[in-house]
Amino acid sequence: MFVSGHLPKTIQAVSAEADRWKSQPNSPWYWQFHLLHAEALLGQGKVKEASALLRDPVPPNPELRQMALRRQVDLANTSLQSNRQQAMALLDEAAAAITDPDAQIRIHLLRGAGWLRTPETDRAEQEFTAALQQATATGSAYREAGALNNLSLCKRRRGQYEEAVALAAQAVARAVRAHAGLVEAQAHNNLANYYLYLGNTGDASQHLQQAIKLFEATDDRADLMIASNLLGIVHDGRDDVAGAVQSYERAYHLAVELDRKADAALYAANVAIALIKDKQWETAAGWNQKAAAIDAQADGTPTASYIARNQARIADAQGNVEDATRACRKLLVDAQKNQFLRWEAYELLGSMDARGHRFRQANDEFASALSVINGARSQLESPQNRITLLSRLIPFYQEYVDSLVEQGNDGLALTVIESSRARVLAESLRRNSEPMAFDAARLKRLAEATNSVVVSFWMAPRRSFAWLITSRDVQRFVLPPAAEIEGLITAYGNSVEHSWGDPLAAKDPAGTKLWDVLLAPIAQKIPHGARLIVVPDGMLNRLNLETLVVPGPTPHYWLEDAQMAIAPSMTLLAANLKPSHAAAASLLLMGAPVPVAGFDRLPQAEAEIADIRNRFPSAEKAVLTGPAATVAAYGRATPSKFSFIHFAAHAEPNPESPLESAIVLSPEQGQYRLKARDIVGSALNADLVTISACRSAGARVYAGEGLIGLAWAFLEAGSNAVIAGLWDVNDGSSRLLMDRLYAGIAAGQSPAVALHNAKVAMLQGDPRFRKPYFWAPFQSYVRTPW
Repeated sequence: MFVSGHLPKTIQAVSAEADRWKSQPNSPWYWQFHLLHAEALLGQGKVKEASALLRDPVPPNPELRQMALRRQVDLANTSLQSNRQQAMALLDEAAAAITDPDAQIRIHLLRGAGWLRTPETDRAEQEFTAALQQATATGSAYREAGALNNLSLCKRRRGQYEEAVALAAQAVARAVRAHAGLVEAQAHNNLANYYLYLGNTGDASQHLQQAIKLFEATDDRADLMIASNLLGIVHDGRDDVAGAVQSYERAYHLAVELDRKADAALYAANVAIALIKDKQWETAAGWNQKAAAIDAQADGTPTASYIARNQARIADAQGNVEDATRACRKLLVDAQKNQFLRWEAYELLGSMDARGHRFRQANDEFASALSVINGARSQLESPQNRITLLSRLIPFYQEYVDSLVEQGNDGLALTVIESSRARVLAESLRRNSEPMAFDAARLKRLAEATNSVVVSFWMAPRRSFAWLITSRDVQRFVLPPAAEIEGLITAYGNSVEHSWGDPLAAKDPAGTKLWDVLLAPIAQKIPHGARLIVVPDGMLNRLNLETLVVPGPTPHYWLEDAQMAIAPSMTLLAANLKPSHAAAASLLLMGAPVPVAGFDRLPQAEAEIADIRNRFPSAEKAVLTGPAATVAAYGRATPSKFSFIHFAAHAEPNPESPLESAIVLSPEQGQYRLKARDIVGSALNADLVTISACRSAGARVYAGEGLIGLAWAFLEAGSNAVIAGLWDVNDGSSRLLMDRLYAGIAAGQSPAVALHNAKVAMLQGDPRFRKPYFWAPFQSYVRTPW
């Protein structure tokens, strides 16, 4: 019961058994139950209650010598929080005499925990490694799980978050194998912590849900306290201030109940952080003062830096710029190793200077913050982690860009934007990871070299921007705040993305407003029929601009005025001005898969593939349909040798983990998902990958990186262009659109031009397919000129 984490039941059982043996204090059984009772209380974080049980010494009986040493280990555990040196001395003394292998492993784990309370991370890691080796040798999955979980904390201490995630995930697997509920919960808790640092609130939330459920079942209040704080951070990251405050306050009250002063100070500071975000300055100041008072009673905690950060933000909000500046400068000295407190200090200093029109100093502070951010990103290898970390930091970029626009420095503003935009994709496809610098001359050369008009959008809370870039000029347009634009996109999408929606006939008010505030001033400066490259931002990744209605005597969709493609960033375009193309057309056609649970048969998929095949009678082709369309078959076909790759299948988006999004193929040995994560790891040379499927473009928009999912993955793998769908598509209209698309490609048109012409043909053709729902879901995503 103890190993499984059923601590309330454990306590009930051992308490009763200890009472039965109380009259025989020299019996090993009395002490077995008595000590396990104390250890279960320690598992719940109830140090005072456990200490009371351990007050009486074990009788000086040679047969009870190991019990006495075990009690000594338990006493050390009770004093790790309050008197680390005494605890370590007790552990060292016990280690010299104890013979039980499990107790020896436990000593290694507790000594490691003691060293973790100091800067001696190496010594902690040595102890946890010794515990792991001994647990593996004795076949104890329970202790293996504990050792792996603690080793993950060492990696986190060093800032090696990806290694920490891997070790904690191993700990979960070992704990599940050992049916060790408490250790499993603790490992889930740690995983949530690591994912939160990386900005991945989706995975963090999933692990927290499992951890909290297990902690509540075990009545492990110490770990429940930690999990409650992490849940507050999740709510905070989602701008749910009420939820954040509620969770932080729960963590604070648990810390007070457990007499954990350092923790109580930290959680009080976190309450203040949430209230600062909600601009509840006086209440925030009260909680921050409470945190400072408690922290003064604790010994050597890092919370003081967070309290100082809060003081700086509150002082700034209350107009005390000198106090805020002083606090920031002190923070930069005190928090040398905390990258995020450092960039926050630089950001706040830059913001204050910008508001005071001290732009030279502001630019220096913002540049310092950017340097810290880039240093943090460089330590991460996983694309998913770099994406989520950048998404978390995007408010800083918004502040910096707003300041540069205020100075009229559009070139540097776009350079900063590009330093945040599609960085993971750009770093993969460009060997130079440094973002490009853009000035007016370079921007105009980009438009000329691509023979296109470029429109770059930037969404921000106070005001948004768009830059229109042609070979002759660079013009900036001020747009409404992001929240206003996003609300209009959501309302308009509700009409466009359903077969009953007909914005042209209905004069949709959201669409009309979107045109007025987003495109009207820009569109009038774009020549009719121009080739247009749009670099979207935020929720604009979810909107097909071609569906907006141009008002006038003859209202029409903007589709008819411009040929549009979507680019993740201007940096990618500038770095790929001379894309490589295959010498001759070669096609890999996959689809019409065998249905699997949750995914119906696609009646038109096989005919769609046949239509495309017939458009290229002399080209090299590999056609995989029905049972042959498997994930393994895709790999065996050597996708890198084809210039065109086409999928006619279902897609499965995954909003929480976009790189788990998949193309659903035929089952083979239980496998049928071709995942974005696996696509990213491949190498393609395709001119075009087409995913003729519902919601195949992307599963989730990340600030900075854009729409992440299958289209992003194929671009990252090396395809010059990807055509994919934003919403649910109609099987019949998709076949017609794809046939016209490939007819244009076979005639020598670029994929983007061929897609545009196919859409116009549908709009002007069969009346059944004139609504945007049928022709507008597919967009062309490019990383090279088209």
